[in-house]
Amino acid sequence: MASTVSELKTSEERYRTIFEQAAVGIVQTSFEGRIMKCNSRFAEIIGYPIEEISGLTVQQITAPDDLASTIDALKQLASGIAQSATREKRYLRKDGTCVWVRITVSIQRDGKGCALHSIAFVEDINARKAAEERLASTTKVLRGAKNAIES
Repeated sequence: MASTVSELKTSEERYRTIFEQAAVGIVQTSFEGRIMKCNSRFAEIIGYPIEEISGLTVQQITAPDDLASTIDALKQLASGIAQSATREKRYLRKDGTCVWVRITVSIQRDGKGCALHSIAFVEDINARKAAEERLASTTKVLRGAKNAIES
């Protein structure tokens, strides 16, 4: 019995360390989108103090243009149609700016397989999106210059 308690304590400490020190944001949400728990990296990504995040909803921090697909994904996960979903979307930071993220959401289940809530891994891809935008803009300028030369 003592070794089982010790093993459980070790397992819980390992989980807590992984959750708190992960290089990506981790967030647990209800199927309605209410944020239950997150790590400090997620708080950093969305620009909120960690103590202000619990109770916010995914709907509140999702950019309006990305809201419909986010709600659809939550419904598919909750209904069991999908077991996981990965997409790129924008969150609204506390200061009102947008941040691009790549989010992978799946269902967290209990020992009997019953769905408890969703868990998401969130990676900040803002720098990549900015680079893609610069590349697209430069490509457009170069095509315009080429067309002008050929005319």
